[in-house]
Amino acid sequence: MDNPRLSLILDNKGYLNSVTNQAGEAYQLQYTADGLLTAFIDPR
Repeated sequence: MDNPRLSLILDNKGYLNSVTNQAGEAYQLQYTADGLLTAFIDPR
């Protein structure tokens, strides 16, 4: 990996919604209404 990259996506509240790595794997994050992280979903 000469030039590793990540793509970070925020939701409308500014919380991290997903992280996509150079291989195209998208990790999803889920939160409660008040911002408590409840799930980190591994695409594998």
